[in-house]
Amino acid sequence: MSQYMVEQYDSSLYYVDIAIDINPEAGFPYSTKAEAYLLMGELNNFYKYIDIAVSKGFELERFFEDHPYNLIKDQNKMLRIIEKHKGNMVLKR
Repeated sequence: MSQYMVEQYDSSLYYVDIAIDINPEAGFPYSTKAEAYLLMGELNNFYKYIDIAVSKGFELERFFEDHPYNLIKDQNKMLRIIEKHKGNMVLKR
């Protein structure tokens, strides 16, 4: 999402919502929404949407060392989400 990369988070969220409306079962749009919220400092929304993304197949372990996930990878709430989905994930730490 180019809007997200230039910090136009409202635009990014608008287009992500369209992608979710088109295919609500895909995990990637939810992860993009989570990332935008993380970069906006809205941690509760970040955790809400990253949890949904992982439950819909987003492979968080592939991006765990990348920005912005590296900012929160060791926080308790993130670790609880990882634990919750542990059976679906193979983390490379």
